[in-house]
Amino acid sequence: MYRRKIAMTTSELKTKLKSLGNITKKQRNSIVCILIGHSRIRYITWGCIYCARCDEMLIDGLVSTPDPEYFKDDVYIECPHGSNCKKCAEHKKKLTWKDEIFV
Repeated sequence: MYRRKIAMTTSELKTKLKSLGNITKKQRNSIVCILIGHSRIRYITWGCIYCARCDEMLIDGLVSTPDPEYFKDDVYIECPHGSNCKKCAEHKKKLTWKDEIFV
């Protein structure tokens, strides 16, 4: 699992999405993750880590150990460390439009 590094502006992304015509929100979000990578905004359910944009399971924490390097800058919705998690607050400052669009 790798972060995609496609150089694309928001207007280029929106142009590509418009060219697809009438698609559902779920389809749009999955396509956005394919084009620019998964958002670093995540959520955890039953030990599994999901992308907050497309809902794809990124790691099944019940059967594998996540690579700390891949998840080092993540921000979690309802962080297990509480709502005042200093790491999440620090990581929020590093988020870009690629993380926040359609989340």
